[in-house]
Amino acid sequence: MYEIQEERGELLDAEASLLEWQTLRKSVGDKWFTPGIPGIQERLGKLDEAETQWREYIRRSRAETNYSNWLYDFANLLRRRGKYDEATAVLDRLDGSLRNDDAPISDIKADRQFALGKAFEELAWDRYKAGEHAKAVQAATRAKQLLRESIQLGMNEANWFRAEKLSEAKGLLAGALVTEAAADLGRALSERLALLKEAEPLSESLLNGSEFLPDADTNRIHQAMLRRNRLYSVWYELALSPETAAASAYWEARAAEWVDPTTPYNRMQSLREQRKFGDAEILCRQILEQVRNERSNATPRLARSLFDLAIVLSEQKRPKESVPFLIQALDVLGKCQPAVPMFRERVLNQVNHLSTLMAKSGQRNQGEYEALQELAKLATVEAQRAACSENLRLITGGKLQWALENRKDDNAIPTPKELWDYVPRGEPKCPAGGTYVIGPLKASAKCSVHGSR
Repeated sequence: MYEIQEERGELLDAEASLLEWQTLRKSVGDKWFTPGIPGIQERLGKLDEAETQWREYIRRSRAETNYSNWLYDFANLLRRRGKYDEATAVLDRLDGSLRNDDAPISDIKADRQFALGKAFEELAWDRYKAGEHAKAVQAATRAKQLLRESIQLGMNEANWFRAEKLSEAKGLLAGALVTEAAADLGRALSERLALLKEAEPLSESLLNGSEFLPDADTNRIHQAMLRRNRLYSVWYELALSPETAAASAYWEARAAEWVDPTTPYNRMQSLREQRKFGDAEILCRQILEQVRNERSNATPRLARSLFDLAIVLSEQKRPKESVPFLIQALDVLGKCQPAVPMFRERVLNQVNHLSTLMAKSGQRNQGEYEALQELAKLATVEAQRAACSENLRLITGGKLQWALENRKDDNAIPTPKELWDYVPRGEPKCPAGGTYVIGPLKASAKCSVHGSR
């Protein structure tokens, strides 16, 4: 019940429903806590009540909460209330339980290090803003250690983490480096600037096209933009220059625009949520025209505009009209530099969804039949591209192993006969008939059909 009330924005009613549920659970001696209660109370501005809920839960269930991810929410509440030492104590408790828990799966390890590193990064910046410079540096140092560990785990083994969290982990590491540069007043200027230079490429990890992913987390992207703005603001304070001033102003404006409900994109999303698909389609077409006029012909933003129009048409049960825009979106994504592979995956999911819908629709007219054929052809081409990409990955791995065992430098090129011994299942074949160019160790292998991706 409370979830429906919360979704409708009826927060007082949702709180009343949860408190009634809690009273009943307590009366029968059953588990009575859910983080939804303090969460809603926070949204209502009832911070004292929210904190009381947390403290009572922790007092009654101390052993259970040692490993609880809910403690992150409590630590964040304490941080937002300026109770930094208490927040640190909660995070220390979580860190201790994490170190003692030998999780067998790299994804789980990486995710736990990530969550704790994120909490320390946010705490570090808040302590810096409060003028607690020494404690800000301590928190930033903890954040750096945890985030580097999570990134290392993610790079090595954790496939889910690499896909879902690695980019954000790099952005948070940038945030910790920026806080350290800003707060460590006793460090040499050259060393503080070196921290900012290290942070700069990391800070754009979520802002290299990934922000236009169809299911991108709006708040996560907004925070990444704020961190980018923070980087250049601190840089400008340490070394005045028009370039850093301009970069800071640009990211400040972009972050504000990202959450502005009056922008065409945010208005379009609001219309979709209200199921006003006709009005949303009009806005989609206007946005697409504007992006085509302002941008080059191969950007994630253009791909997103095409994808949004395809989705809105699909929501109006017009799949045949949706297909050409999906095809165009895939074509744009194939030309984007850098590539956004997860975006391609989302578009292909929609292609498969449309294919299923149209295949089940019974009698079709000629146009729908042709659209279905296009989708089937597209699925085949994409399957070939994915298989070729995997082949290129295996070739690259084989080159590295060959160079390591034979002590070769970056300019060395293995012969095919030498290389295939280091590639699982031997010489790979491109399913589209392409020819592989091995190239030197320092360069990526290429396919004559699919390129280097």
